[in-house]
Amino acid sequence: MNVRDVTGLVREWVDLYGSQDPAFRGAHLLGSINTMPEDAPFAGYRDVDLVLVLDIDKHRPIQELAYKGLILECASHSIKRYRPLQSVLSNPGLAPNLVTDSILSDPTGMLRELHQAVRKDYARRQWVVARCEYEKAQVLHHLDEMSKACTPVEVSFCLGYAMNFLCGLMAVAYLQMPTHRRSLILMKELLKRTGKPEVYDGVLDVFGSARMAPSQVESYLQVALSAFDRAVEVHRTPSPFGYKLHSHVRPYFTEATQEMIDDGCHREAVAWIVVLHYLSNAAIQNDAPEEEKPKFQAGYKDLLRGLGLLAPEAWPSRRQAAQELVDEVFQIADRVVESHPDIVD
Repeated sequence: MNVRDVTGLVREWVDLYGSQDPAFRGAHLLGSINTMPEDAPFAGYRDVDLVLVLDIDKHRPIQELAYKGLILECASHSIKRYRPLQSVLSNPGLAPNLVTDSILSDPTGMLRELHQAVRKDYARRQWVVARCEYEKAQVLHHLDEMSKACTPVEVSFCLGYAMNFLCGLMAVAYLQMPTHRRSLILMKELLKRTGKPEVYDGVLDVFGSARMAPSQVESYLQVALSAFDRAVEVHRTPSPFGYKLHSHVRPYFTEATQEMIDDGCHREAVAWIVVLHYLSNAAIQNDAPEEEKPKFQAGYKDLLRGLGLLAPEAWPSRRQAAQELVDEVFQIADRVVESHPDIVD
């Protein structure tokens, strides 16, 4: 299928199912599909992110759905998130998606009007700076949380989130779409564009995957996939990211991660393997028979060991290195915003 085919099927699902909610006010796509040409091929292992805009007070839990060969990740957002315009323009999770024609359904015309307004002011410096400041605040928040972390798992997530938002900072500074699975790959490309490719080595050093070999990463992936398969079977208790524990989501982790490894981005793939292994092991530790839990816990612990996170005495120096890296990337992003030819006052 190509992007046009995928978009048509997602719109069909919205018309048949999503729009039947009495609170429904519209729907739009999220993510990299919004920047792809209509005739570009869309791999079946990729998921499609969409948002149902609902007249509700709070967001609803994310759902992972299967529809005619597609993996749909469906979020339900309160319409309040889309008001006022200034809050949308300053939000790096919304503005880059609404500046494109990502609309799937718009019965009231609200999303179309918002799209036109975002497109008009998206590249204005004040809003680019605001989106950068949003990403910076998230980076600093997770670094602060890292200083309070008590377990290797907590440290790994603080580092992972901090690096992901740092990647997001570089993306929004360049007026690009932030991403998740390939966020480190995008950051590598953007730092090279700034003339600072050496800074990227520090990113992987801080995360812990800089010196991992492809065979090592392949091994981590296989162990994590084994945990995922068992987690799908036993999952009962709600857990972080547990909505991804469905058999139809497996290619999203298997083939998408293998693609990165095959492309020579094995060190970047580790970040995605960490997420996969964490959500799988969490479900197993909650719901699997007691005799199975130690084996899976040992596999997850081996991944944390590979990242250099098992020794608490090493955490302060890792955080210090992360802070120094963050300071440098913040400065780089600021210079990008100052000099980018498409950013206007």
